[in-house]
Amino acid sequence: MIKDIVKFIIKLIRYTISIAIFILGIYSLIISNRKNLVELFIFSIICFIFSIIFLIPDIKQKLRKIKQQKEYLKLVEQLKPYVETIIFKKPLPTIQPTIFLKDNEEAYIEEDSTFSQSKTYTVRYGGAVRIARGVYIGGTVPKHNFVITPIDHGKLILTNKRIVFNGEHTTKTIELDKIVAVDIYKDCISVSLEGKEKEFIFSTKQPLLWKVLIYYLKTGQLLPELKIEIIQ
Repeated sequence: MIKDIVKFIIKLIRYTISIAIFILGIYSLIISNRKNLVELFIFSIICFIFSIIFLIPDIKQKLRKIKQQKEYLKLVEQLKPYVETIIFKKPLPTIQPTIFLKDNEEAYIEEDSTFSQSKTYTVRYGGAVRIARGVYIGGTVPKHNFVITPIDHGKLILTNKRIVFNGEHTTKTIELDKIVAVDIYKDCISVSLEGKEKEFIFSTKQPLLWKVLIYYLKTGQLLPELKIEIIQ
């Protein structure tokens, strides 16, 4: 509560200063005469610029909200046909994938993807220091770093039984019942498997849709993070 009040006061002060500077610029133009027209014109322009500078945080916040709203609407459009079928227990829309399906297997998504994995490399720092003839103390200190390494590019397919990555040089098959977690990021999903230390990372243009469908295929339920309101 106090934090919100402080934010409101800061915003009010910023708006007040901005408006005051803007009015000062307008007043300078009104009272200007031919003798000092150039000087007052420059002064008024400076006032306008400073008035805008005081509003920059609010402008950035507004633009950020507009961007978030566009991304949200985009996600809604991606999820809409699938969420409706999940809520009303209808069959999911299927596609004809580029791989051969098993008996009683259906495919739902296929898109271009890059398969990556995290790799660890160690850098050692330090060294032994001589404190007397023939006597050294110290050593090296290892520092472990993680890096995401692209491995192959190909097609990523989701079916009711598995995730298949059909790459140019690599083929990966992940059975849905082996998946223990799916984490989503801006442009990829990270799939953690039972008995595997390293997660499988796949790029995708619709990460939330992948998580929603994987969760539904494993549990038969809608992802809890999605807030759905049904109006009768």
